[in-house]
Amino acid sequence: MNKINNIDYDKLDKEEMLSNGMEVDRQITSHVHQQLQPRLQVGTIILLCCVGDALHLLDLLIKKIHKMRWELMTYLVHTKIRMGLESFILLYQKLRNISMVKDNIGSTMEEQVEFFLHTIGHNIKN
Repeated sequence: MNKINNIDYDKLDKEEMLSNGMEVDRQITSHVHQQLQPRLQVGTIILLCCVGDALHLLDLLIKKIHKMRWELMTYLVHTKIRMGLESFILLYQKLRNISMVKDNIGSTMEEQVEFFLHTIGHNIKN
């Protein structure tokens, strides 16, 4: 006697065997779906945590880069241009307000103004 899932396959005709086989396939598919659903949810939560952590680290890095850039600019304005920080800030704010200089990908507006002042202040040629 050949019994699988409480079905006696010796007594079934071919149509019944096909319908029972399809039912077994549906049960397997349903079982696999039930097993994968919680894993998919856990995987999604883990992925979201990783993305959130990466965004937080990127934010910290951007803040650190901005701080380092500002400290370097402050140092260069004082030592290379020999201009007070307050005067430099007023100058670049006026230039920004009249849209003479804008930030670009390679450098900030402050860096462009500092480079220009350094170039004309020291009579530097390219």
